[in-house]
Amino acid sequence: MIAVGRPSGALAGCRGATGEPDPSEPDLREPDLPEPAVEGTPDGADVPLIDRVRAAVGRVTDPEYPGVSIVAMGMVEDVRAVPAPDARDRADHAMVRVVVDLVPTVLSCPAFSFIRDDVAAAVRAVDATGRVIVDVEVRLRTDIEWSTARMTPAAAAALADGLAIAVRPPGRSPGCPVCGSDDLVERAAFGSARCRATWWCPDCRNPIEVVR
Repeated sequence: MIAVGRPSGALAGCRGATGEPDPSEPDLREPDLPEPAVEGTPDGADVPLIDRVRAAVGRVTDPEYPGVSIVAMGMVEDVRAVPAPDARDRADHAMVRVVVDLVPTVLSCPAFSFIRDDVAAAVRAVDATGRVIVDVEVRLRTDIEWSTARMTPAAAAALADGLAIAVRPPGRSPGCPVCGSDDLVERAAFGSARCRATWWCPDCRNPIEVVR
């Protein structure tokens, strides 16, 4: 029997996240998930299928931010396995379809199609034989609004330290990732990506892109 249910471990915090990320959360760019036994694979071995699926999804990165996972960006709403109707293999083992719900940073995000394909490929790679996971559905959740509150502190730090991109906390002004100034001035509603605005730092005199 294949265990299904709410995400556990590192992915638990990304289901329906609405508040400020917990600073105690691990860096989700390299998920460290528990592996409870899941029985019923075609070869008879005990394999933690759903946790391996979630770990695989957690290794998918956002093309806009190299090295930062879509989990750390707060884009993963849910990962679950559901029984595939009337689908059983020759050994009479139940088969499943995996459903992944994603919340894009903006609805018109041009990178979403790449992320969707990467997620589907990562999930399928968990079961290379195709004898357990018979289908993968990656869904765009347009009913949930993404905000920077869904990001982990590790993701915000990676953007600031590695890319000099600031993250604007809900209801607050961003700080400059270059010099640390709190006196940034917004110059344009959009930057080089649709999910970012362009601000100006009068202290270090640098244009700063800000995730909004």
